[in-house]
Amino acid sequence: MPKNGPATVTLASHGLELRYRPADIRKDRPFNDTDLAQLQTWAKQYRQLAGQKSAAIDLLQLGQQLFDWLNGADKFLTRILENIQPPLLMEFRIAKQDDSPKARAFLDTPWELLASDGRHWALRDDIIFNPIRRIGKVVTHSLLWDCSPF
Repeated sequence: MPKNGPATVTLASHGLELRYRPADIRKDRPFNDTDLAQLQTWAKQYRQLAGQKSAAIDLLQLGQQLFDWLNGADKFLTRILENIQPPLLMEFRIAKQDDSPKARAFLDTPWELLASDGRHWALRDDIIFNPIRRIGKVVTHSLLWDCSPF
């Protein structure tokens, strides 16, 4: 049965942490200088293509490349697609204090373009893809309202 909950891709000090807890999908993998250069290249390509009126095919190709890279040999994204119930919330996280070039490149990557099977995820009704960039951990706040008179 399909499951719901956010998928997370976290840039940690030791590499990438890929998680989809509802289906117990987890993978750690290295993130090296080659990966950094690739993310920087994709961000630059996106900035160049974003202003062009006839860039749809190139943007789709960029989205497919992002998918292939993030999916990896362990098929992380494919396994998520087999187990989700839309919407697919996917958080791309870095540590709160991380101001490294790797963190900047990770946040600058155009994750919204993720594509597979010839379609951007953002255009697929069966996924309802929602990428979220997060700096630091999720913090829940409890607001207490004092409605008593002075």
